[in-house]
Amino acid sequence: RRRRPTRNTRQQPHANRHLELEAEGLARDMVREIQKARRAEDLVVTDRINLWGTAASDAALDSLTKHSDYVSEQVLATQLSTEAAPDDLRVHEAKIDSEPFRFSLRTTQAVN
Repeated sequence: RRRRPTRNTRQQPHANRHLELEAEGLARDMVREIQKARRAEDLVVTDRINLWGTAASDAALDSLTKHSDYVSEQVLATQLSTEAAPDDLRVHEAKIDSEPFRFSLRTTQAVN
């Protein structure tokens, strides 16, 4: 006789996939905001940057950490840190999932 799976075990894969998609969406939102900041600072498209980012929500911070390779690749970051940025850098502020996302960037070098 087969036992029916409980309701929670049936919903678990769906819930995990939903959280994964949400994290990917937050990472894309962060990339969009960082790209806006690059334009605002008149960076050349090929300029590499060091990036410091902090987020108020745990979900956004987890997304930044989990998808750091994707974010770094998209914005040409050679370094991505969730630590406090140096005091001499401009702080950019944006809303990600209705929560504050603050980040700073510094040019490192141009790609030839």
